[in-house]
Amino acid sequence: DFELDRRNRDAAIAALKGIDPMAAPALLLLEAATRAQFLRLPELRETMVQRALAKPAPLADQLEMAAILMSELAEVEAGEAIYSRLLAAADDDEQRARIRFWRADALRNREDLPENTGFEELEALARELPGTYWGGIARDRVRASKLRLGDPGIPFTAKPLAGEEVSLAALRGRPVVLAFWRTDGYGTEPLVTLLRDLRRRHETLAIVSICLDEDLAEVRRAVKSLGVDFPVVADGKGRRGEVPLRWFVEGEVVHVLDAEGRLVGMGLTAATNDGRRELRTVIDDVAG
Repeated sequence: DFELDRRNRDAAIAALKGIDPMAAPALLLLEAATRAQFLRLPELRETMVQRALAKPAPLADQLEMAAILMSELAEVEAGEAIYSRLLAAADDDEQRARIRFWRADALRNREDLPENTGFEELEALARELPGTYWGGIARDRVRASKLRLGDPGIPFTAKPLAGEEVSLAALRGRPVVLAFWRTDGYGTEPLVTLLRDLRRRHETLAIVSICLDEDLAEVRRAVKSLGVDFPVVADGKGRRGEVPLRWFVEGEVVHVLDAEGRLVGMGLTAATNDGRRELRTVIDDVAG
């Protein structure tokens, strides 16, 4: 990946060919196969795919492998075979719900299927296994895809890197800013500066930020260097963390809720001057 970012094709190929298929984990081999495909190395791609499929792997890795096979590598039958095998071996409804959730997520990237197929699968999961954790995530994710201004926000409870547990329910009665951000985001520094300023102006304003990075050490460095002084939720799962999953967030975005927990601002950003003006206006209006 480093050499591809530098547009150094020969070095990238050499790095791929240097991977030991006997020692490399199955998921890594499949990810390498996607790079081999990009570099138009069909024989190396095929070798890595076959070696990956022959190796054992943890459940989480198998779910990600199936998604890669079905989308990036267009090996739909191989991906579906993994899901089928995992479902057949599942011990309980909780595990079955987890497998079905990630299969539904992978279906969103299938170009050979109707556009709404993944969400139809999520709706079926929420309907058939409502008492499971992943059934609840599916329910909220479907609702998040249909959110409009004036709708109640999707409840969650989360533990920040520091401080007490936070939840939307506990913040009822105060306007709330939900800021989803990345440490390397173009709008991150202006967002932090703007939110600090707005919180000084509005004492009742509650800010909860959710970092989409997976490297917790990097998150902590960014929190310190940026001077972030509001709660930061980060669990090392990135966009696969519980709050991003429930709110169907896959990139940097800011939502604002009023004191009744209803959305008054959606899809806001601090990455542009116009975006910052709009964000400031929405928060000033709701916080009085």
